[in-house]
Amino acid sequence: MSKPINLELTKPPNLIINGLGLLMLLLSLLLLSFVWQHYQAQQASATALVEALNQQSLPISAKVQNVSEAVTAAELKQTSTIVESLLTPWQPLLLAIEQADMPDIALLSVDPNIKKQQVSLVGEAKNLQTVFRYIEQLEAQDTLQQVYLQKHVVVETDVSKPVTFNAVAKWKVSQ
Repeated sequence: MSKPINLELTKPPNLIINGLGLLMLLLSLLLLSFVWQHYQAQQASATALVEALNQQSLPISAKVQNVSEAVTAAELKQTSTIVESLLTPWQPLLLAIEQADMPDIALLSVDPNIKKQQVSLVGEAKNLQTVFRYIEQLEAQDTLQQVYLQKHVVVETDVSKPVTFNAVAKWKVSQ
């Protein structure tokens, strides 16, 4: 009916090496020998090249002459604008805008004007009262001053009638 189960797990190791295993071992050793010889030849070649390069003395070329190039006014203005932009303390400005964030406000763009130290904020709000609260939040920030609502439009075509707005604020530069 049922066969007895043999639970003996230990058997003496089988030490017989078959011919295929022996052949694979010999081929592996032969391949290893070939790769080792190839590696040694490449190392010798690389060492010879390095020594040859070290022994060669490269001729010193003629002295490099200083070339003075006149900078145009447009290039100077562009460089000045870039430097001014890099030196502007962006972190306090962006931190102030971030701290004034409100859940019903979607800020669509932040457009800074470095020369006037103004930032224009374009966004969308749930309603006009939310926009007014957002302007008050911006005014409460230490970095921002003279915050005002420049323009707003109620989107009548949308069912929820959101308000698109543009706010402008000056930012204080503390250096």
